[in-house]
Amino acid sequence: QLAAEVRRRWAAPVVAVTGSAGKTTTKQTIAALLRTRYRVLESEGNLNNHFGLPLSLLRLGPEVDVGVFELGMSAPGEIRLLAKLAAPNVGVGTNVGPGHLEFFADVAAIARAKFELIETLPPGAWAVLNADDSRVRAFADRVPDRCITFGIAERANFQARDLETDPMGGTYFTLPAQAYQCVPSGVVGPADGGSIGAASDAGRDVRFHLPLLGRHNVLNVLSALAVCHAFGIPAATLRDAVAELRPAPMRGEVVRLTCGAMVVNDCYNSNPDALEQMLIAVHAIPARRRFAVLGGMRELGLASKDLHRRCGRRL
Repeated sequence: QLAAEVRRRWAAPVVAVTGSAGKTTTKQTIAALLRTRYRVLESEGNLNNHFGLPLSLLRLGPEVDVGVFELGMSAPGEIRLLAKLAAPNVGVGTNVGPGHLEFFADVAAIARAKFELIETLPPGAWAVLNADDSRVRAFADRVPDRCITFGIAERANFQARDLETDPMGGTYFTLPAQAYQCVPSGVVGPADGGSIGAASDAGRDVRFHLPLLGRHNVLNVLSALAVCHAFGIPAATLRDAVAELRPAPMRGEVVRLTCGAMVVNDCYNSNPDALEQMLIAVHAIPARRRFAVLGGMRELGLASKDLHRRCGRRL
């Protein structure tokens, strides 16, 4: 109740992020790019549940222009509760996968729980959705006139083209101007309630270099670019900010050893989809030999053995 009242009185824009994997990285990426224009408060670590989100909201104050928070869950109804507390102006859906299956009947039930963010969006709020995930793409039916999509494989407003992997596992990609110029920009105003105007990149394609490991992080950055577009920040002004992004600890963290080996630490609360994405990313890095050191994945319920076997076959 305290957090909801603080949020109501603060009355500036909030971005809320949910998904089965990559929430924290996506939240941090969105916050980093928005900081090129605004004073941003983001939830610390993974404070994303019915304790963590209120603690984060209680930190809102006049020195903050935009809040960026992640919403997690382990049961149906939790996202709805958190979304009502945060009252987001932008809701971001990253993906739906088999994480936390211990608490749900199947992946479809997880999708329904994640959808609670979109169905709870207040009037005038916008959804930023992953077009490459069929379940998340279906969320757009709820807000067809207030939706910005992003993706790589599927057609989207913010669609990455011409992907190239660098020797360290980062990615070069192009954002074609004609795609995102057909969606409105500047639809979410700054803290003073005004608008900074529409983003304009003068019809230019923008080439980015993302130092984060893997194709999945390109999707995370595309979602952040879409959010910034909603805030009226041109994509062309964000190239340096994207090039300076760094991974969160234990989330695709890259360490170079003095012997010449590269260690990729991606062991934070992994799930089958996250593991598969990181295996693909490591496979793309030029190397004489590759070693995968894998631990068990928790909270997968009755599907745990089958999912671990699936990952073994993929490996």
